[in-house]
This record gives sequence, C-alpha cells and structure tokens, in this order.
Amino acid sequence: MTTIKVEGREITVSENLDRVVDDWYQLSLEKCGRPGIPFTIKNRREFRLLPHLSRVSTAFPYSDGQVVVLVVALDNTDAIDEATVAHEILHWILILEGFPQFKDHKQPHNDCQIMLGSVLSHVPLNQRLAKYRFEYLTEVDGLADEVVAAITQREDWNLARPELIAKSLLCVDILQNCTLKKRQVLEEAVSINTPLAQYVHGCLDVLSHYDLMDSESTRRAGRKLISFLGLNKFGNYIEYDTVPKLRDMLKALRDHQE
Repeated sequence: MTTIKVEGREITVSENLDRVVDDWYQLSLEKCGRPGIPFTIKNRREFRLLPHLSRVSTAFPYSDGQVVVLVVALDNTDAIDEATVAHEILHWILILEGFPQFKDHKQPHNDCQIMLGSVLSHVPLNQRLAKYRFEYLTEVDGLADEVVAAITQREDWNLARPELIAKSLLCVDILQNCTLKKRQVLEEAVSINTPLAQYVHGCLDVLSHYDLMDSESTRRAGRKLISFLGLNKFGNYIEYDTVPKLRDMLKALRDHQE
C-alpha cells in the first residue's frame, strides 16, 4: 500500500487508488523517461488555482529542481476523497496516452476551456474509474440535480455568449455521464430554455459522430466543437501537447543530478 503525507498527516491509500497511482507511475516512465513522476496531494489554495471556482480540484506537473511530481490539488484536504484523487490522476493518464488538450491561448483556464476539456475527457475517464472500482454516478447525478434546479429557477437567459456556452457544455458533460433517470430530467429542463437547448442539442449532435473512447476521434470532436460553438470568435483555441514539457522537466532533473 502507498503511504502519502498530506499537510503533515500520514495517509495510507486503498488498493484501488494504489492501482491508479502505480499505473500512472509506470506510464510516466514509459512515456517520459526515468525516474518517472510520482504524485503528491496539496490544497489548491496553496497555489491560488482557479480562485473563482468552488468545489473544483485539478492536477498539474511541478518541479522544484530536485524532484518532478504530479500535484493533485484538491479543493478540500481535510478529508481525502480517493475517487477525486483518482479522477485527477486519470486525466493525466489520458494525456500521456495521447488524448487531446485544447487551450484558449488568449485567456487560459476560462470556464469554456475547462468545460470543453471535461466534455472531451469524462466519458473515457469515468469508464476507467469504474474499472478501478470507484463509484462516480452519485456525484454526477447530484450535479445534475443542481443544474436542473438552477435552470428551472432562472428566468433571464440573456447571458453573455461565453457564459451560455460554458453552461451548455456543463449540461452536455452531465448528460454524457449521469444515469438514465437524471438524464431524462435534465433533458426536459434544458428543452424549455431555448438559448441553452440550441447549444446543448447542437453539441450532442456533433459528439454523436465521434468515439470519445478513441484519442484521435476525440481530437477531431474537439476541433469540431470549437468550430460549432464559435469559440475562436472570442478566444484563440490551440491544441497543445504537455508530454514534451514533461520529458524536458525530467531531463533537466537528470542533468542536475549527474
């Protein structure tokens, strides 16, 4: 079993998370070179990440010149939710396997970019979570309930276009991953809000022509969604590959140690 230190506490992870961690480490060795990339858990507020968002966790590679690690930056580190940790590590496993990343070069990490990444990655990611015996449907269904409540309680849908697109992508992400019962309720809520429905139904139609379990098909789906949503009318979306950067970080570490 893997033991990690989080804010001074020693935590032993479960066998399920241990498998995710080991698969990540072995894949990082294969794709990026020695000595591989271990992981650590931090509170995202230490890094002032995504301060405008709540209940959001993320992960990113970090080097201090002595070690390269994958930082899993959690929204809450008082109680470690292993499914969330596995979720964030699996994002990076998909990246190393060649799944695409799209970034708004004009305004990185905006809500549209974040939600586009979720739509393109969460279908294969959640299937992997299930294979590692992590339950994810309760969280997705709970999010569906929150979105349905927000849609039905809001009368004014004259949102700025980026905000409307981000909310539409959130609905698409949930519809792709929730249970059938929640999907039906959310679809009904979306259908009575014309501006939202146009984007949601259009995105689902685009995605129906692609296989999100395949990295190249997902790449084409991402390009098509960016075009359909007109994201480059207010942004500058580019596809980027993080793997060369990871290799450079590890090479710099090896050069320093030698």
